[in-house]
This record gives sequence, structure tokens and C-alpha cells, in this order.
Amino acid sequence: MKHRKLFIILAIIFALIVAALYIYIYTIPEITGALIKTCTVEYGEMRIVKEVSAVIVRQETVYSAESSGNVSYYVSNNTKTRKGIKILEIYGDENQAVNCPQTGVVSYYYDGYENVITPGSISNLKAIIPTESAIEVKDLSCKKIQESEPLYKLITSDLFYTVFNVSPEEIDSYVTGSAVTLEFETGSVSAKISEIIPVYGEPESSAEAETAAETEGEAEAVELPIEEYIVVVSTAKYFADYDKLRQCNVNVVLRDDKGLLIPNTAIGEEDGNAGVYVKGIDGEYYFTRIKVINTDGTNSVVYSDTFNVLREDGLSDIVSTISIYDEILKDASGQNK
Repeated sequence: MKHRKLFIILAIIFALIVAALYIYIYTIPEITGALIKTCTVEYGEMRIVKEVSAVIVRQETVYSAESSGNVSYYVSNNTKTRKGIKILEIYGDENQAVNCPQTGVVSYYYDGYENVITPGSISNLKAIIPTESAIEVKDLSCKKIQESEPLYKLITSDLFYTVFNVSPEEIDSYVTGSAVTLEFETGSVSAKISEIIPVYGEPESSAEAETAAETEGEAEAVELPIEEYIVVVSTAKYFADYDKLRQCNVNVVLRDDKGLLIPNTAIGEEDGNAGVYVKGIDGEYYFTRIKVINTDGTNSVVYSDTFNVLREDGLSDIVSTISIYDEILKDASGQNK
């Protein structure tokens, strides 16, 4: 009887030991793994967009009617037309055919600023444009026209300019020569930042304006404060209604990068190389190098599958990197070596 009780006790102890080993070997790692936060790599994009109030500047000329009469149009609005092509005809006391005086884009919209707001006046737009009201754009197309009334407009420059002001705090986002995309209400075009013009304010005091520290008998120029910058974006791409725009809100897309999107917290470093920790089939996490395309401070867009690294000899190495649907550690802190 005593032997039977002892056997039962030993069997229970053995069962408890087996259960404890099972929990230690299988259950605890699973629980620990479940507590590790990971994320799945997916494709995404990162856009840096600035919404601005802009002025559209074109090289254009308004032509007036030389006689009165009924009007018949042969060229549609916003159409590039070769020199000599008949644009319209006026039927009056004498019929008058109006031919295109030079190659350009024909427009039947006009605002009265065509000879004032020009590429040559960009640096002085603030003094030209009225502040009390918006510039009114008028439709010139009509059935009858009176002599000397505006008849049509001809845009003669291949480039047109989108001009806007930027504060000193925001100017670092804009780089002369860089490519951007302009998103208007009626279309988007690729463009380039062609010029950035500083606008200087008044000296802080009258004394600064009159005198300055002298060096070798010559007065040094007083450095005036910069109030704002004029950013000039140029493009030769046309879109619907571009000929009638003068003042408008536009989205300036400074960056539009596509790739694999990962959180910045997932990025670690080993041996001076940036990378993330990818979960292998064995459940372990392995450091994998990455190359960042762009970041907004919270997330980053990185290359997929492979990227090139330039060597000192001018050649490049191909580096394997992460792929879509890889599972990576969400927080690389504590993993860095």
C-alpha cells in the first residue's frame, strides 16, 4: 500500500516536471515572441507638398478689333497656332480676316494685366497686384465686337511662370534647379524652380542706414534683413485653363518618393550601416542593410530588394535589402551594435 502511494506521488511529480519543461520549452518562447512588436513591410509613398497662393506670369499680348461686326471663330481657345493661320473673322462693313501674327497659344480670356505682369516684372509683383480685390478674368468670346475692344490674347513664350512668396523659415525646402510638380485645380504639370529672389526689408534703425563700421577708410554696407523670398517656378507644359489663370492656389509637390515604407524606430545601425532587423524562418531577427530614399522624421521610404553603393574606386556594389511583406522589428533600440 505504501509502495503504491509512493508510486502515485512520484508519477505526479514526474508529470509536473514534464508539464513544467513543456511550458518552458514551448509556451514561454511563444509568449515572449508575442510580446515582440513587429510590422510588415509594404509599399508606400512620401509626398512633401506646400500649398501656396501664386501668380501666373506669361509673355502675352492682347490684340484689339480693328473694326466692328459679327465674329466667327476658327481657332479654339488655348490652342497653339502657327503664324499666318486664320484665328477669326469679323463680318462688318468690310469683312476682316484676323490671322495669327506669330506662333503662340491663342486665348479668349483677358484680365488687363497682360502688359503689366510680365517675366520682366516678377521681382516687383507685390507692388503691381492689387491687394483690395482679386484680378477679374473676362471671357472675350462674343458674337459681336466693337472696334478697339479686346479681341483675343496671344501667349508667345514657351515657358510660363508660377510665382509665390515664401518666408525665411520655409525657404530651406526650396532649391534652385530642383524639379517639382505643380498641382492646379484643372491639371498637374512637371516644372523646375528656376529662381529664388530675396526681398530685403528696411534697416532696423536709421543710424544703420546712414553709417557703418569703417574698414580702411571705406564704409561697409549694412546687411539688410530678408523679409521673404520670391520663388519662381517655370514650365513649358500646358494644361486646361492655364491661359486664363492669374491668381490661384497651387500645390507645389517638392518630393514624391515611392518605395518600401517603414517606421524610423525600426532603423538601427551595425558597423556604421543603417538597417532593420528582419525575422527569419527560424524566428530569429537578422540585421539587413537598407538605403533611405526620403524621410519625414516619422517614417522613411527605402529601396526594395537591392540598392547600389558607390565604392572608393568609382565602381558600385549591389547590396541585398528588404522586400515587401518582410516582418521587421518595429523598435530597433537595444539591437544596435
